[in-house]
Order: sequence, then C-alpha cells, then structure tokens
Amino acid sequence: MKPIAKATVFLIMAVITFGYCRKSDDTIVEPPSGTDVTDLIGNSSFESSGNFTLEKWQKSTDDTTYINFSNDVPASGGSFSVRLKGTGMPQLAGGTIWYELSPPVGTHRYRLSVCAKGYGGVGLFLKTAPTVDLRKSLFISNSTWVESSVLDTLTTTPSNTVVIVLGGDVFLARNPYDILFDLCRFEQLD
Repeated sequence: MKPIAKATVFLIMAVITFGYCRKSDDTIVEPPSGTDVTDLIGNSSFESSGNFTLEKWQKSTDDTTYINFSNDVPASGGSFSVRLKGTGMPQLAGGTIWYELSPPVGTHRYRLSVCAKGYGGVGLFLKTAPTVDLRKSLFISNSTWVESSVLDTLTTTPSNTVVIVLGGDVFLARNPYDILFDLCRFEQLD
C-alpha cells in the first residue's frame, strides 16, 4: 500500500482536532455478547518481543521529540505505549501515526477502541482514491488511562482502504501536550 502524504496527514489531524471531534464520554462500547471479534490491527500494543516498535504503523516524522515510547501503560497493557506530541501549530502534523488496512469486502460492523492518556485525537477514515472520508473521530482529554471506542458499519469494495489515525494535540489556544496510546484495536464484529 502507498503511504499517505504528510500533507494529507496534517489535513486529517486538523479535521479531527478542529472540526469533527467530540470529547470522549469515557463510555466503552462493548460488542454484542456471543460476537466473534477479529482485531485487524497487526501491532495494536506497539511492542514485539519485549521491545517498543511501530512496526506496521506509518509516522509523520522520525523526530523522537514528537513520536517516542513510554513505559506508562494502562493496567491491561504490556510494557510500552506510544507517546505522541502535538506541535501547537495546525500547519505542522507533529506526532501523528496511522495504520492502513484493506478491510474485508462487503458490509460489516466494526469497533475502533484505544486506551489513551493525555490530549489528542483519533480518526477512522475510509479511503477510496482520491477521496478520504472521515467516518468517526474522538478527541481525547484525560489525565488518567481511559478506554474509548466507537462503532461503525462500513460497506467496502476491494479498492477501499481503512485508515486509523492517532495524533497529538494541535490546538493553538494552549501549549501542545503529549498523549499516550496503547491497545489500539480495530475489530470486525461480524
């Protein structure tokens, strides 16, 4: 798969943080009981063999000022979380990572969930070149670890790509803050 251009990442994060976000209500959306759940993200906890890794994730920068790891993890997490730092300037993407996947073809229900601590945004996009459609988003503003999630039903074709974007705060009104993410899952519920 071709990576998203950095300018596109900036636009995505600007949309998440300025236009279409909602503050997490700290509600965990559980799949219906008896539902077989398949996580479609290959590295949802940002670690492998006891080491931090962004394997299978793409990033806006190699600058560790904006993208790094932390040993601060939720109770159900492993040893590492990813630390993303916003720039405080919407023209710069700062700490942003994204995961692209080819979803199963057809109409399916999905649950996007993340454990997060800090200030930033999460976006779920459906890409049909050249269009990128924001499906769901969350603005995270928590001083403790909280799991947040959204549900969506997507109808996809072989040409579709799902893009999950995690990013640091880009608001101009305050200094940029770090956000920690762990256990980022995109689960097919049917």
